[in-house]
Amino acid sequence: MQLKRATLPGGYLKHFIRLFPESPTIVVFEQKRIKGWAFAFFHEGTTDLFLFVHRQYRRQGVATLLITEAMKDFPTIMLAKWNGVTARFFQKMHRTHPSKVQVYDWWKSLSRYSKLLQLTPAS
Repeated sequence: MQLKRATLPGGYLKHFIRLFPESPTIVVFEQKRIKGWAFAFFHEGTTDLFLFVHRQYRRQGVATLLITEAMKDFPTIMLAKWNGVTARFFQKMHRTHPSKVQVYDWWKSLSRYSKLLQLTPAS
């Protein structure tokens, strides 16, 4: 329940959490506050890693830590770029770890997830 509120309002991550509550989730805390989290979603033979980093903790290595931890558990992870910031960062992670990190465009691949997103309530 906590992670449903630890994401962007109207964001897609909360839909996936509702659909797949047993999926592995990596959480980074600072005292009692969630700094960020990564949700591993298994779909069509891939491991997509969805990330959220609280605005207060961005550009402090939290996303790098989450991705690095996920690479320990999964042979390959897929990261969805959805804006310029994520595109640059995820491409950098791909260049650093070409055999472990693949990057795709969320908006061009949205149809891949559309049926799943329709299964969950909008709230």
